[in-house]
Amino acid sequence: MSYTKMDFEASFKQEMAKGYDMIRVARWAHREYLEHGPEFEPGLLPVIMQLIAMEEGPEFEMTENEVRAFINEKLHANPG
Repeated sequence: MSYTKMDFEASFKQEMAKGYDMIRVARWAHREYLEHGPEFEPGLLPVIMQLIAMEEGPEFEMTENEVRAFINEKLHANPG
């Protein structure tokens, strides 16, 4: 079974309902990667990896608004 962008977005919204904590969101993304990695819909892996990277240093950090805009852009972008 495929883990779709829609699945990811639903899980993301549940996580964000807890409030925004950059480290918690990065670790949540890592758990999603470990649990669903082989099943990712094409194009989802780079999105998840970017969220995971937020924990790796200030150059990768994003505010709540930046994360929400990033997710919206990447999950709802029209290819081509």
